[in-house]
Amino acid sequence: DGWYVASVRWGVDDLLEHPVMPLASSVQSLEIAMERGGSSLEGTLVDAAGNSVATGAICAAAESPARRRQPGGAFCVRPEENGKYHTPWLSPGIWQVWGFARKPYEKPASEEFESRFRGQGVKLEVTKDGSLSNRRMLAR
Repeated sequence: DGWYVASVRWGVDDLLEHPVMPLASSVQSLEIAMERGGSSLEGTLVDAAGNSVATGAICAAAESPARRRQPGGAFCVRPEENGKYHTPWLSPGIWQVWGFARKPYEKPASEEFESRFRGQGVKLEVTKDGSLSNRRMLAR
């Protein structure tokens, strides 16, 4: 089972919802909540003819901006020679996943990647029970 940061509270504010928030000198009221859940994604990257693609990439980004800012909230992985891929752990929530015949130059969640590919990926819901698993992804 994977763990993820569910919230980082300081008083009534969830710091995950704010990209930058200064803390006062006292951090006694800082509360970090970790939860268990999520899943990794594995499968085969294929072209339109159903042939495996080893030269491409699978990229994923969490829909939640707070999740995207956390480590592992947006990434790309390359498949093996036979087109098989395995992603890092995905925290629960909605993710957008793309299959590429060639790895894009832009980093996922960067402004360039967002403007070029946002809304073009496959939306997947990762549940707390980890029901997401094997998936064939079509390389674009």
